[in-house]
Amino acid sequence: MNVLPHDFLSTASCEDGAERISAGYPDECLDFTSFTGSIAALVTEGEWLNNPFTQKRVAIVIDFASTNESEAEASLQSPLNGAWEFPMGCVNTIRSRVETNEQNARIERHLSIVTTGESMREFHPAVIERLLDVHSCRDPGCEICRTRFERDLPLMFTIIGDFGFPVVHLFSNWEPSLKLRTTVELGEIYIKWNPLFAIPAADLEANRFYSIWDGPEPQYQDFLRRNWAPSWSAPNGGPLFGR
Repeated sequence: MNVLPHDFLSTASCEDGAERISAGYPDECLDFTSFTGSIAALVTEGEWLNNPFTQKRVAIVIDFASTNESEAEASLQSPLNGAWEFPMGCVNTIRSRVETNEQNARIERHLSIVTTGESMREFHPAVIERLLDVHSCRDPGCEICRTRFERDLPLMFTIIGDFGFPVVHLFSNWEPSLKLRTTVELGEIYIKWNPLFAIPAADLEANRFYSIWDGPEPQYQDFLRRNWAPSWSAPNGGPLFGR
C-alpha cells in the first residue's frame, strides 16, 4: 500500500456544525494491525494463523509511555480513541494530540487495548462503551451513565475479562503490583506481564503515533472514496463503510 499524506482536506461541503465523523488512514490501520499480529505471535510462541483477527482470540494491552503503574492508571482518565476501520477490537488512551489542520490531528498512543478474534463492532459496546467516564453526557437521567464509574486499571482488566478474555497480556515498563493482580484475580482474570523491551524498539516507535481525520458526512464520504476505496464509488452515493 502506498504511503498516504495524513493531512487530507475535503472541500465536499463547508463545516456547518453537523456531527463530525472520525476515520483512520488505511496505511496506518494496516501497520498497526500487522504490529498487533506480531505481538500476538510473540505471546503464543509463534503459533499464529493466516487470518488471526478472525481465528484467534488474544487480549493485549501495550503501554507505550508509562514508567509506573500510577501513570498508566492516570492515562485512563484521558480521552479514548479507536477507529472503526480496524478488523479487531482496539482502543487507545491519548497521550498527546496535535492538530495538523482543521480536519486532521496527529495522536500519540499511551495505552492500547486490543482483542483479536473479535470485531470492532462487538468490541465497542463491550469494552469502549464501558470504559467511558461517568460524565459523558448532560442528561442526569441517562440510563447508560448511571452504570458508569471512574476508570482505573482493575476496571480495565475486568472489562476485558468480562468480554471473554480471562488472560490479558500486558507489555509495559512497569510490572503489575501484587494489589492489582490480587484485585483482578478475584474475578478470575489473570495478567501475563511482559517487559516493553520484548517488542522491538523500532516497531514501538513506528506505532506510537497515528493520524485521525474527521468532518461532517459529505466530507467523510469524500475521504473514504479518495483514501479507503479510491478505485470504487459507492452506488447511489451511499456510505462505503459502517461507522
